[in-house]
Amino acid sequence: MARQARAEITRDSVLAGAADVFLRLGYANASLSEIISQSNVTKGALYFHFGSKEELARAVVDQGNE
Repeated sequence: MARQARAEITRDSVLAGAADVFLRLGYANASLSEIISQSNVTKGALYFHFGSKEELARAVVDQGNE
């Protein structure tokens, strides 16, 4: 599998996991550890794609608006 395709799959997994965690716990109560666990990715993979919880939340909202 090409690196770019794998990166897209990882990013999509993080977004889906984050959306679920934000929905269940709310933004304030959601932790990056919970999102990592839900997404089944490493901490490094999450931070490669998103620099912060705020940036991740914006991406989740943007994806929902597409």
